[in-house]
Amino acid sequence: MTQNRLRLHDLFRYYKALPHQSAAITELEEAILKKSPAIFNRDQAWFKTWTQAGKQDEERPPASLFTPDKPWDFKVTPNITYGELTLMEEERRFTKQQQCDTALELCKYLEKVRTHFGGSQL
Repeated sequence: MTQNRLRLHDLFRYYKALPHQSAAITELEEAILKKSPAIFNRDQAWFKTWTQAGKQDEERPPASLFTPDKPWDFKVTPNITYGELTLMEEERRFTKQQQCDTALELCKYLEKVRTHFGGSQL
């Protein structure tokens, strides 16, 4: 078994409806159905969660924590501030929540890189 286990979350995040991605999803679905034929039934607990608001992914902070109107000293991650991302220039301030969400993902990745290289400055 590989050490770098995939998560369905990542498949959804990077899915672009490319032919090879669709083929891979079909293969995955077939493999899952062989192991558990009822897994895709609408009476499953995961489907109820999928179709209803309320349950949130606990490992991911709510997007509202990092919003375009935060001050420059707001820590996006433990070592990266909003000001660093925008060079503390008002014209570079994010204007859409999607920009903040993307920046958060990037900063989380950079934190992993930093940890991997012993916490030294990038």
